[in-house]
Amino acid sequence: MTNKNKYILIGVLIIIALVSLFFLMNKSNEDVINNGEVINNENELNEEDILREKTLVAVGKANDGDKEGALNDYLSLLEEYPNDLLLLNNTAVLYSDMGDWEKSEEYYLRLLEAYPTLTQGYRMLAYLYQYRFDDGEAKALALIEEGLIKTDNDPNLIRWLIGYYTEKDNEEMKNYYLEMIGE
Repeated sequence: MTNKNKYILIGVLIIIALVSLFFLMNKSNEDVINNGEVINNENELNEEDILREKTLVAVGKANDGDKEGALNDYLSLLEEYPNDLLLLNNTAVLYSDMGDWEKSEEYYLRLLEAYPTLTQGYRMLAYLYQYRFDDGEAKALALIEEGLIKTDNDPNLIRWLIGYYTEKDNEEMKNYYLEMIGE
């Protein structure tokens, strides 16, 4: 595995861990899962809480190495919640982790369709294109350019381009984008 791939994998794992931590910290200690059903001490079932608890079960499966089980859970939940940011992202990441680049691309594109200003979605799909697809660099650059339009030149996407052109030893383009963000 190359250093670039290691960094990408580490980045993906950090994102999954942070998202999981966020949901764990925002969940009441009074809630429990009983045979896949969320029950809280107030006997109220909140649809969003149910979704998050079921998502956390899938994240736990993925973290424990049960990628197929996690994927099945994500796909099942996506049938009911087709535009959920966390489900779309985790499904794309899991497909990528499993080496199914086309499916990963499909879910990143769905994510960006539902959330067209989500900078991280553009960055993750661009990395997927760049390192996993034939003609991927052209696709990655076109995607980032599209993202710049939809995000009003988000600095995080510009920094992606700076990194890309630094890696390609293209000082002219690197400096062009550095000037865009005032560096």
